[in-house]
Amino acid sequence: MVIEDLKQHLRNPKDENQKMLRALEGNENKNEWCAGGQLEALEYYLDEEAKIIAHATEGSYQGDYYAIIFVDGKYFLWRDSFGSCSGCDAIDGKNEETGYDYIIDTMTSVKEFNTIDELWKYLENPKDYFYESENILKNLKESLNKNGTE
Repeated sequence: MVIEDLKQHLRNPKDENQKMLRALEGNENKNEWCAGGQLEALEYYLDEEAKIIAHATEGSYQGDYYAIIFVDGKYFLWRDSFGSCSGCDAIDGKNEETGYDYIIDTMTSVKEFNTIDELWKYLENPKDYFYESENILKNLKESLNKNGTE
């Protein structure tokens, strides 16, 4: 199950060992997430083995974030929606622990691929509305090329 594959690479702020590790690394705890902070939150909770190798945004005051996460030799396509205020953005006002729970909830729509080519092929003709977009395939490819990971 995809959520379990990725969940094992999320740092749980409720875990005392994770709190100590974050402190040793010099990383501060996150007191509150702001509207539009989904991508930052995803990156914050991922462990050092999981890498966001490409990301893209559609929309301005509201829209969708997309990210490609590479871990354990697999590619994961992640998506979440955002807004510009607390009334239209679900992560706004979440603290470190509730932000973690929120990111776990976003994992239900994650898609898993064995190769980057499989991922591109899926985005050319997505099977569900979560990933239907005119520009997302192009924008993610551009992001991947900028990061030099293709």
